[in-house]
Amino acid sequence: MSRITMPIKKNNKKKPAQKAKNNNNKPRKRQNKAMPSVPRPVGPQDVSKVCGLTDPFCPHARGARYYDANGTHSLAYPQRRMFPLASDANGNLCLLLLPNYLNQFAHFGVVTSGSCAYTGTLTPAPVLDNVANYRIVTWGFTLKHVTTPLNASGLISIRGFGSSTGTSYVNVDGQTMNADVRSDIPLQDCKNLAVIGKKANNTSSFYTNPSTTAVSGSTIPNYVSPGWDGYQIYVTGAPAGTTIAYIELFINFEIVLDDYTGMAQLMTPPPHSSPVLQAASSALTSTAESVFVSGVNAASSYIKRSAATALATYFGGPGAGRAAMLLT
Repeated sequence: MSRITMPIKKNNKKKPAQKAKNNNNKPRKRQNKAMPSVPRPVGPQDVSKVCGLTDPFCPHARGARYYDANGTHSLAYPQRRMFPLASDANGNLCLLLLPNYLNQFAHFGVVTSGSCAYTGTLTPAPVLDNVANYRIVTWGFTLKHVTTPLNASGLISIRGFGSSTGTSYVNVDGQTMNADVRSDIPLQDCKNLAVIGKKANNTSSFYTNPSTTAVSGSTIPNYVSPGWDGYQIYVTGAPAGTTIAYIELFINFEIVLDDYTGMAQLMTPPPHSSPVLQAASSALTSTAESVFVSGVNAASSYIKRSAATALATYFGGPGAGRAAMLLT
């Protein structure tokens, strides 16, 4: 049998064409979603910059300069010196440290009835000539006794004074407690004592003409502080008439040379201003300790931890977490 197939009717009706979406004719809705502000993480470079402005023993302090918005070109100029400390015939010693640019800022005095008398003139220091202005970024010193264990007797009293003029340093009581920094340490414990210089006021970051702080040939009373404490080291009961210790000075200057000086071409613009790093440095400077019996490593570790903590207070979220990781 043959199969009969019925013809299939095709539906030739065209479907209505779909209207193309034309979004150009419709007003777009603006999306004003605020992007979440994610604080950048705190890195080791941030801690290094803060340490360079607060720790004179930090490797980054040798080239550290302040963050200035005025664009003044300057040059980092670190200084490092060492000299012996010798006691008198009674086993006493007093030394005055007055930070400045033109002159030696270590002056030995004479101990009389527990008081230190400082006389004589300020002698020039080996520094660069033709400096128009300067400021001290950081400074400090270390103290190491060189006596034998059985002869390491005596007491070292360290005092930091915020006096702005040298008239207060003519006669200084060795045992005075009226000081910004006070520390009494047995000589035998001064194996690597580290002291970080303390700022006396906010003028420490101002540029100063070298001749206005200490003029060569003048006496101690003519000294004018560039915004930093002066320090006295007073030793009693030490072995008589012998070198008992060595002191090493660390001082990091920032200088502005006269334009006609050839070395003025080495000056560069200041680092970019960073309010966070400046605030962290200021917070650390105002609260940091000054004397560290355990030495430079203990001082640097303390400054590093304090810098990371200070940065964590200004960076929130992941930034604070990253700063906390730097504490370990």
